[in-house]
Amino acid sequence: MKSITATILISVLIVTSPTVFAQGTLSPIANFTLRDDPVDGAADLFDATPNGSGFDGYLTINSAFGEDRHYVEFSMSLLPGSWTSAALTFSTAFIGSGFPPSTLRVSSYNGNGAVNLSDWTVATTTVATIPGITRDGGRSFTLDVTSLTSEFGGSGFLGFRFELIDSQLNQKALDASSIVLTEAPEPSSAMFGMVAFGVLLVSYRRAFAGRYEG
Repeated sequence: MKSITATILISVLIVTSPTVFAQGTLSPIANFTLRDDPVDGAADLFDATPNGSGFDGYLTINSAFGEDRHYVEFSMSLLPGSWTSAALTFSTAFIGSGFPPSTLRVSSYNGNGAVNLSDWTVATTTVATIPGITRDGGRSFTLDVTSLTSEFGGSGFLGFRFELIDSQLNQKALDASSIVLTEAPEPSSAMFGMVAFGVLLVSYRRAFAGRYEG
């Protein structure tokens, strides 16, 4: 009876262990903000230190003083080969203009792992358009980018551009350091864990009941 109980307890620990279902995380190899100042369609300045200084993480549009976009680039050679899914996660920050709400566009592009002003005009593909961004901040977002990471085949640099696309003056900010790629457990894996736990629990109850029925 003790051996059965010990086996069940060990199995439960395996099923519920955070190391089994924990998310993997990949940080960008380049994390920077570009500024077009004055607004002429070409970047003029950059902040390549995502530490909250300068104009890091700011997204400003149609301002007389300039326009900002934020960029990150991930090295696909560092993406774990065991990942079966990939998601881009990020959060907004608690600073920026209070009104009106802004619309955030996230786009992807082929990067080179370095900070370049030319990234401002590189061809991009829209990944998501998110309305209703306010100065309240603290909102977190997760975008499925599995197909994008798969296209790179373990090499090259996958870049993402964050920008506001409203038609009026506005300013919001990202929490630049929160932008990462993550891997989440497959729903089937989580379901398998729950089923295994249920089977073990039933077996334990039967063994426990049989002890007293005999």
